[in-house]
Amino acid sequence: MRLLLFIGVPLHESAHYIIAKLTLRKIIKAKFVPDFSKSPPAYIAYNNSSSITGYLIDALIGLAPLYLGVCALVNIPQPDILDINTIIDALFFLIIWGVVLAVAQSMLPSLTDLKNSVPGSVIAIFSFLILNNLDVLPEVCDEKIVEQLLVPFHVLTFYQALLIIIILLCKNRRLN
Repeated sequence: MRLLLFIGVPLHESAHYIIAKLTLRKIIKAKFVPDFSKSPPAYIAYNNSSSITGYLIDALIGLAPLYLGVCALVNIPQPDILDINTIIDALFFLIIWGVVLAVAQSMLPSLTDLKNSVPGSVIAIFSFLILNNLDVLPEVCDEKIVEQLLVPFHVLTFYQALLIIIILLCKNRRLN
């Protein structure tokens, strides 16, 4: 589990860093390599803004691991388990799924990310609802895109459910 976090946390923080740089936010301090004895183990500190566009940018930065993680999951090759014929095929399969688990684990926003994203997310949701009711937005949902996202979302859902079960079992074991 620590190995997945050690791989996933830098991915998570890199997503914040990339979007902060793309939106021209001044980064005050960045720590990518996790130190699990400290809280938070890694972080990206940047200057927030109190304008409407600032709130929207904060939402983009805060939720960056989520949408960049989905992009990564869509682009990771998906080997077929039935095509495994050699040890190298099996090793490749395990490496791919290890990467998928690391990305899936790291793409969820932290509590701090969610807190920073709430104002901008609320503004964006209400703006889209108003524009949608005015019938101004184009039709953007393509079946091919939805089909590509199904497998990564199923993997993420399964992994998160499994992780919750493992955490609950470990907590119950400590209590007994």
